[in-house]
Amino acid sequence: MSDLWRYPFLPDARKAVQGLELETLLDDPLYGEARALGLIRLETAVRDGRIVLETPADALAERDHLHGFLVSRLLLAVAGDTSLTGLVAVAEGERTQRFLHREPGAELVRLARQLRVATARANGGYTVHFADYLRAAGSLREGKWKLVNRPLRDGRVRLSRRTLERLMREAVAQHLLALPKPPEGVAERFEAEIEALLQVVRQRRERAVREMGSFDYGKAPPCFAKHLADLQGGVNLPHPARFFLTTFLTALGREPEQIMELYATAPDFRESVTRYQVEHITGKISGTEYDTPSCDTLISQGVCPGGNALCREIPHPLSYYRAMAEREKPDAVRRKRMRL
Repeated sequence: MSDLWRYPFLPDARKAVQGLELETLLDDPLYGEARALGLIRLETAVRDGRIVLETPADALAERDHLHGFLVSRLLLAVAGDTSLTGLVAVAEGERTQRFLHREPGAELVRLARQLRVATARANGGYTVHFADYLRAAGSLREGKWKLVNRPLRDGRVRLSRRTLERLMREAVAQHLLALPKPPEGVAERFEAEIEALLQVVRQRRERAVREMGSFDYGKAPPCFAKHLADLQGGVNLPHPARFFLTTFLTALGREPEQIMELYATAPDFRESVTRYQVEHITGKISGTEYDTPSCDTLISQGVCPGGNALCREIPHPLSYYRAMAEREKPDAVRRKRMRL
């Protein structure tokens, strides 16, 4: 199996499993380890945010890992839950990046090309065709990923090795969002296991909402509602959006622990990293409590999804919340609050 177990989504890996009958994979005792590995792959991705598997000791174990990946894809197809699929796709991308980091440059280029990211080595770095770059970086929303902020020459984007690895990680995650057609018989065979996975996803979402306490979602501006929905839908938010959510909730009296729980629904959630970021922004460890960005800043950062009629009257998302909270009061009072 060579190194196919590390990159089981590549064309070469798919060729290696051709001819394997579905009934054999799902029922033959010889494939019991593969089925177990497929479930572990999903369970650790959903529970821990990363895929935790032991390194295969021999060729037989490598085959089990490869077949286990196939089992995990079948189960995701049957589950049909976008949040579950998103969590696993992000975890698979993160796992892939860890392996890519150890590859020699020539192998990195070869793997990138198999991911349909046309890559070449150049002057100590790498270049990627701009169309492939745009496709792979499409869901990376931070400003540094915009094509206008990247060196571009002759239709190719210049990247450092670290940036190329991150781009390939995203290409893997995007690729794995597309699932095979759910085969018959799998749902019944793994009904309990699939339900357990979906239950963990529901618990993450419910915990985040519960920790919000008495916060009134109906009063929140569209920018907050949009990014909260993205989080709960399994989308990784860029740093400016996370900074906004954290400062917005802090200004409304939420504690760092409550805010941190909100991010538990993010596919790339890491408790230690998230805790540091939230406690730094809220001033718990930095000594500086950052202000919530204004509407102009959110627009310039690409955080604002487009406002409504009330947004056009106010300069700040907190003003929106306050105005909505005062909506029962006379119009003169509401307008005064909007200007605060």
